[in-house]
Amino acid sequence: MIDGVITTHVIDEVLFKILTAKASCYLDKTTIWDIKDKMKDVSFSKKVYSAVRKYADYLDELTSYGVTVLPVDMGTITRSVEF
Repeated sequence: MIDGVITTHVIDEVLFKILTAKASCYLDKTTIWDIKDKMKDVSFSKKVYSAVRKYADYLDELTSYGVTVLPVDMGTITRSVEF
C-alpha cells in the first residue's frame, strides 16, 4: 500500500500542464488561445488527450494502491501546512 494524498487542484493543474505540453508538440505557436482553437479539431484533440488519459489512468492505479484524493475545502487548506 502507498501512504499518500493528492488534492483535486493538484490533479487539475498536472492534467492541464500535460495537455498544454502535448499540444505544444504539434503547434508552431503555443499560446493558450492557439491551443484552445486547435482543440476544436477532433484528430488533434485525440492526440493531445492521449497523454492526459495515460496520466489519469496512472492516478486511478495509484488510488487503488492507497493514495487518497482529497477535496479542497477550508479544512484542507488550513491543514496543508501539516502535510
